Amino acid sequence: MPARHANLRKVAFALATAAVLFSGIEGVLRLGGWYADAGQDSPFDFEQLGTLEARPVAGGVILPGARSQVVASPKRATRVYVIGGSAAQGSGYTPFTAMPGWAERILRRAPGMGPIEVFNGGVGGLASTQLVDVVRSALTLGELDLLVVYAGNNEMLDALEVVQMPDGRRHTERISRALWGLHGFRMLSALVPASDNPPPPPPPSQADGELPHHQPVQIQESSRREAHARYRDRIDAILDLAEHHGVPVVLTTVATNQRDHLDPQGSPRERELYEQGQQHLAAGRIDEAREAFAAAEENAARPSRADRTIRATIRALAERPGATLCDLEAELSSHAEHGIPGRDLFFDSCHFNAHGHQLAGTFLAGCIAEALGEDPGALTGLDPNPAGGWDPQRLDHHRGFWEAQPPTPGDDPAKHMKWGHLHVAHSRMDQAATAYQRALELGAPPAAMAVNLGLVAQHRGQLDDARRWLDQATAALPDDPDLAAQRAVLGP
Repeated sequence: MPARHANLRKVAFALATAAVLFSGIEGVLRLGGWYADAGQDSPFDFEQLGTLEARPVAGGVILPGARSQVVASPKRATRVYVIGGSAAQGSGYTPFTAMPGWAERILRRAPGMGPIEVFNGGVGGLASTQLVDVVRSALTLGELDLLVVYAGNNEMLDALEVVQMPDGRRHTERISRALWGLHGFRMLSALVPASDNPPPPPPPSQADGELPHHQPVQIQESSRREAHARYRDRIDAILDLAEHHGVPVVLTTVATNQRDHLDPQGSPRERELYEQGQQHLAAGRIDEAREAFAAAEENAARPSRADRTIRATIRALAERPGATLCDLEAELSSHAEHGIPGRDLFFDSCHFNAHGHQLAGTFLAGCIAEALGEDPGALTGLDPNPAGGWDPQRLDHHRGFWEAQPPTPGDDPAKHMKWGHLHVAHSRMDQAATAYQRALELGAPPAAMAVNLGLVAQHRGQLDDARRWLDQATAALPDDPDLAAQRAVLGP
């Protein structure tokens, strides 16, 4: 028995020594800031979106995003990079009529602004955890002048994934998440070679930021609080990275559809609050309606939208040096019916419709101008519409939403052109190039197809092809200022 007690004491002493040693290492790493934000990949399958890294190509850099785009290096314009999930990406629309595209269109018309490019780095399903790595990569290679963060709709998705797992895996994932919060654990993880077999991409619905499951579940309040805290830490880490690289940041509040969205599989409390909001609205009690809708959003059983806590976090962190607040939620509310956003601005819970994108992009342009030290008042009254009118055959003029039933092309060049637009809306750039090339072969207008093929080549990482096609387009359309500006930023 004494020998057994002696062995137990040795084991206990060894464990205590290991705990003290690890605690000491953890303390040193935290004080030094090492591994504070390294390797923040999500452990959940629906957020495994592949490699999202900036990478050099001949004469340029490919910046990460759902619609990755090659930009010239050295840069020839002020470069703004917008990051976030599918709402920033412009789910359902092309990059040119999503929010960042409208902002770019308006800024390029501003007198004295100079050449500018606003790159859309949004990726469906991305939460703040993954955005840290994306930002680090883009800041290192992208020669950025300004970073814009529009993120907050996906923060609860990983918490929901844990809730809906079988008990055994649920506990394992929670332990994994807790360990990943330790700097020492991340340091040890960095020593393990990466797998040669990365996980497959998620199904399209999940990549677009939709809920990974559809059975009614109630997220635990502790998980909700953890997600809010993690969001604050990750946005704070993004600000630290930007400050280290000397790049200012625009933090935007995230707008959502509060008035016209109710999850049919949500909780009874969520439905009760939403119905209260509708009753208050019908009775003309707008302030009470606004409060009820916001409370319903906060009590969502399967939250897939930002809420008041997310927006309050952005407003607080925007007070940091180097950050500018763009209160997009408040601005869009001022344009919404009753001052409460609904289907007048969104097509679902959090994704803008065409009108919402234009309003959001217009306001974002002013925020960008202010953050760059320009006068946002210079943008007032600028007409963002194309000088020669909208040409539906051109990709940069296509304002439509993706369709559930795309056209059957046949030998009609217009149908192939429309196929190309829909492929771009779905981020299928290779297929878009094939469709536009076929439309050109069948007699579609050469100038419009040259525009389309040039823009798609830029998103495919083919800088030389983009220049060649856009040279043809500008020669055919010499009076188009948008086209000239797009060609100029690619360099000779």
